Amino acid sequence: MRFTLPKHATVSLAVFDASGRRVRQLAAGTFSAGEHTVSWDLRDEAGRAVSAGLYFARFASEEGELVQKILALK
Repeated sequence: MRFTLPKHATVSLAVFDASGRRVRQLAAGTFSAGEHTVSWDLRDEAGRAVSAGLYFARFASEEGELVQKILALK
């Protein structure tokens, strides 16, 4: 996943399952202005592979929030 920040900002990027439970925190903290890339290896916080299905990536910063659907296929 790629995001661009217009200025130095605190951000959070996490993946949630269809029930709204957090599966994995991918990024949290302060990032500099510019483009950033974060990948998800389709594993949960404990390192277990997730099941096939629909997930949601939620990106939040001081500027607002964006949710993107992710379809995990096996």
